[in-house]
Amino acid sequence: MKDTIKQFIKYVFFGITTTIVNLVVFYFLKKSGMTQTDLGLTAANGIAWVIAVIYAYITNKIWVFESKNKDLRFVLREAAAFFLGRVFSGLFEIFLPTPLSHVFEKGITINFAGKEYFFDDQWIAKIIVCVIVIVLNYIISKLLVFRKKD
Repeated sequence: MKDTIKQFIKYVFFGITTTIVNLVVFYFLKKSGMTQTDLGLTAANGIAWVIAVIYAYITNKIWVFESKNKDLRFVLREAAAFFLGRVFSGLFEIFLPTPLSHVFEKGITINFAGKEYFFDDQWIAKIIVCVIVIVLNYIISKLLVFRKKD
């Protein structure tokens, strides 16, 4: 039980850093003007997702699930399973923000420490989807990709 808690804490940490990678890439694509249309928003989410998945595989393999097998065929099967799991959750990541952004079209303002922060509809949708995807990815990784063989 103690190992599972430690593993989950590491997963959450690297899930957060993966989310940061995703959001930073998305930020630069949004800043470039790419998200001005629904198609551009979907493309930006797709690009951010691909870069974040590569980062996630490396961190999950090495530090979270500590998969030590370096046999090329094993690594290719493991990577393929990881990426297929991420394709499933990636569908949420790529396509869910656009309709969610329409739900939150007016955005929200949050007061924090005497300062107002405005989050537009795209940021709200992106953050909600990131939380859903982190949970879904842990379940997929733990049960399907990096499961310990007895």
